[in-house]
Amino acid sequence: MRVVADAEKVKYVESGLDACVRLADGDMRRVINVLQSTHMSAETVDEASVYTCTGSPLPQDVESILRSLLQDDFTTAVHSIWSLMSDKGLALQDILSQLHSHIVLLEAKDRMAQAMLVASLADLEQRLSLGTNEKMQLAGMVGLFQTSRNQLVGVKA
Repeated sequence: MRVVADAEKVKYVESGLDACVRLADGDMRRVINVLQSTHMSAETVDEASVYTCTGSPLPQDVESILRSLLQDDFTTAVHSIWSLMSDKGLALQDILSQLHSHIVLLEAKDRMAQAMLVASLADLEQRLSLGTNEKMQLAGMVGLFQTSRNQLVGVKA
């Protein structure tokens, strides 16, 4: 990818190229499309500009959401996550996609509860793809974490 970026005289930093690869899920055509789109919309291809251009949540946003899901009460979590989504123009579908990898990497006392949470989030993601209300599904997601908390006491977020 550096060859393409250099040939096209794209101003970039390594974290921007890494973000292009991460968001393209290994599809080189998508990597180049993300690189090109970001280059057209930002002066420098860096991590923030790549995530902003693609409309994907930044890793630190996902970590903040996960922290809220694991620590905040129901109302606070729904409000803070909805505010973040509104402020940054994020879709719950994109947040869910990013959350899955974070949840799998958590150290939990109960792996079965962790697996059930991932399966329930997949169901929620399917409902979103069918056109259900995003705010209702956000509440459902927060509720899933609220009920799983006791089994996930030993997590490191």
